[in-house]
Amino acid sequence: MDNTINENKYIRLNGIEQFISINGKNSEQPLIIFLHGGPGAAYGTRSYIFKEWFKHFNVVFWDQPGAGRTAIKNPDFIPTFEYIIDSLKSLIEYLKRKFNKGKIGIIARSWGTVPGLYYVNHFPKDILFYCGTGQLIDTQKDEHVVYQELHKRLLKEKNAEGLKKLSELGKDYPGKNLSNIREKLDKFHQYIEDYGMFFENSNSGMSKKEELLNSPIYIPEDLTIQKRVSSNQDEIFKFLGMFSAYNYSLNYRIPFCLILGQKDWVVPVQHQINFFNDISAPKKELVLLENAGHKAMTDQPKEFLKALINFIQSTHEADSFN
Repeated sequence: MDNTINENKYIRLNGIEQFISINGKNSEQPLIIFLHGGPGAAYGTRSYIFKEWFKHFNVVFWDQPGAGRTAIKNPDFIPTFEYIIDSLKSLIEYLKRKFNKGKIGIIARSWGTVPGLYYVNHFPKDILFYCGTGQLIDTQKDEHVVYQELHKRLLKEKNAEGLKKLSELGKDYPGKNLSNIREKLDKFHQYIEDYGMFFENSNSGMSKKEELLNSPIYIPEDLTIQKRVSSNQDEIFKFLGMFSAYNYSLNYRIPFCLILGQKDWVVPVQHQINFFNDISAPKKELVLLENAGHKAMTDQPKEFLKALINFIQSTHEADSFN
């Protein structure tokens, strides 16, 4: 009997229709929610690129409010961080009922580590484990260190044009004026991507646009929705602009793992390592992947999956792993 799970649908969460994609081999596998980055870089339509994951666990890709298919259904909705958390709580309750699970794992990437870290810190009874990649630590400090690194490299190369662009962001970048924080973060991240500090060695061989176009559930609006709703995320970016993982307890009550790209310069990898060393957890594990940057999942997909499987197998729920 074929027990393959492949569901792409809207469910009502926290008052609006929100999109989820659920994929896996059978209902007995560990259940995981994937919290995408951005803010706004939804993976619901692109979940198929992680098909190797589905042999080992059931993965729920959730398009957060303001992103992806959820934004297509609610194009004028303006989410807040509190709303994201309330929606995540509703989603977890729904999935626990649907799959008859007591706990659910969380995998979070980049921006997704912000709600992810908050949730596992405040609601550990719901959580089987936490795995972060491209873990955000302290936006003000992280961004400023990367700014200084790029400035140093541009000076060494005597790159006058690059230095001029960088100076337009201000020497105190990112700065605590949050009125235009989204614009500044977007510009700077484009600079470091253009310069090659973002680092992506994707073995999928596809750009984000190509991943969308090749999706088995592609619709034309998948390509255009992000530009349409980007201004609706201002409140989320204001929260992000002042985020610090050190604002929460460092004593985590669930198994905790970070799988990091050694060449991550979106969030300085050393900041992520320092944070890992500062926390306590009943079980914690740090994995550094060579030749990987901020997108470690697609920079080194086989090594990332191997590390994830090893971590989940070693948790106290290993007997439910298939």
